[in-house]
Amino acid sequence: MIVPAEQGETANTIRPRRRPIRSGARGDIDLSRELHDHISQTLNLLLLEMEIFKADQVGREGVLRELDRMQTSIRGVLANVRGILHDIRKDTATAEDLRPSLQGLATRLATSCGAVVSVSIAQDWPNDLHPAAVVDLIRILEEAAHNSAIHGAPTTIWIELSVKEQALTASVRDDGRGMVGGLTSPGLGIRGMHERARLLGGTLRITSELGKGTQTIVEIPRPEPVPATLPFPVAQAETA
Repeated sequence: MIVPAEQGETANTIRPRRRPIRSGARGDIDLSRELHDHISQTLNLLLLEMEIFKADQVGREGVLRELDRMQTSIRGVLANVRGILHDIRKDTATAEDLRPSLQGLATRLATSCGAVVSVSIAQDWPNDLHPAAVVDLIRILEEAAHNSAIHGAPTTIWIELSVKEQALTASVRDDGRGMVGGLTSPGLGIRGMHERARLLGGTLRITSELGKGTQTIVEIPRPEPVPATLPFPVAQAETA
């Protein structure tokens, strides 16, 4: 939409007119939509464009260091925006939501591609993950599983969540034909998975071999245990 020129603008300036944000619950919905559509998405796109640009800067260590620094700052802002989004939307996703979400994913994939989809979640998987982390983890697994179904033509897909001493591991593997070409030239989906893993403070790696399937593994830090609090102060023993 073309709007009247303001001071300092030319008559040909075109600026998008955003709908006004209402008050109350509807205002919260409007605000969360604005944050997601205009800020979060823009920051994600900027990170992806910077990754593509970095591929052309091999050997320019100073430039690469500065790009890394800028990306770290952007990820910090994006993490804060996501936290605000979850607070506004009052998301209550917990580790208990992982199982039904992944079982639903398994059912959809089995119907669409005909593969057998297995979901395994460790019994000691923590139930105190932040809601934003749960959502990001689900999105990573969804993207990886869809990639397996679409590109691998597998007969079986395994989705597994396990617990290590200092880390949580989630993986998607299949027995399909592999997608080596997709790893050398990753698309937005794979780049997006890497970004989500970084926002969780973790790492993501993908291995694939022609004729032997593909495996995607994301590893994130295990939450620090919440110390138990005593219902009353403990009196210190008196010394003679």
